[in-house]
Amino acid sequence: MSKPRISIYLEVDTVAHGQTIKTAIQNQLVGKDIFETHSFDFGVGNLLNPSVIWGTAEFRFNNRVDRDSIRDWIKDQVQNHPQVKNWVTKAKITTHFCSHDNLEVQDCMTTEFVLELEK
Repeated sequence: MSKPRISIYLEVDTVAHGQTIKTAIQNQLVGKDIFETHSFDFGVGNLLNPSVIWGTAEFRFNNRVDRDSIRDWIKDQVQNHPQVKNWVTKAKITTHFCSHDNLEVQDCMTTEFVLELEK
């Protein structure tokens, strides 16, 4: 059965702000019906930029309501929160219906794939 999925990628200005945002996301996930956590990572540096501070998360939920609640909350924080919108230097959120547990797996780009936010 297909599951609602969200993928989040953020770049922030400081490690402390990144940790604050990660903790806030963890708090928002409490009580949500999560089917599976694929990743919830935070780090410094990548191949292109050794000083970038990044966070990535990918969750599959058992229902759209919980996924959409997290999506809407993150979008609001990145776009409107007086501090967070300044801390986040880059953001990308995508959603789709993940069919990896179905007998016939479909390309994720064809299952209600939506780029929800790109900053």
